[in-house]
Amino acid sequence: MHIRLAVPADVPRIFDIRTSVHDNHLGLDALAELGITPAAVLEQIEHNANTWVAELEARVQGFAMVDAAEGWLFALFVDPLCAGQGIGSTLLSIAESSLFQHHQCIRLETAVNSPAARFYMRRGWVRSNTAPAKSAPEDAIFTKNAPIPPFAGA
Repeated sequence: MHIRLAVPADVPRIFDIRTSVHDNHLGLDALAELGITPAAVLEQIEHNANTWVAELEARVQGFAMVDAAEGWLFALFVDPLCAGQGIGSTLLSIAESSLFQHHQCIRLETAVNSPAARFYMRRGWVRSNTAPAKSAPEDAIFTKNAPIPPFAGA
């Protein structure tokens, strides 16, 4: 597996992956209603180093995107045909490391009883409260605190 920053040529594959997932599925029209369009993702890729892709056999099979200013994990999706191969865990580690450079507590939003929620909780994320009113009723905010550095001693 190779992880790298996303480039403009990755945008179509990012949308292929995003629209292929079974849980939290949204089609192109629903994504566009949320402001998530190829043009918006392209702008993020071109102006912020906040989107990573995972390649297996020279093909993008997953991606993660963060909002570094706000401390949010905005998106993490893996092609369903590649689930269980460590792609999501690897991308999550990179996204968390990036966010923890600027924030002590990072956040994400996902459906409470989803496989994604269980994935995040196994990796130390904690449900903190219900999601904002604009979100789906089954969504909640999950948080994770930065690791405490080891005590150096006196």
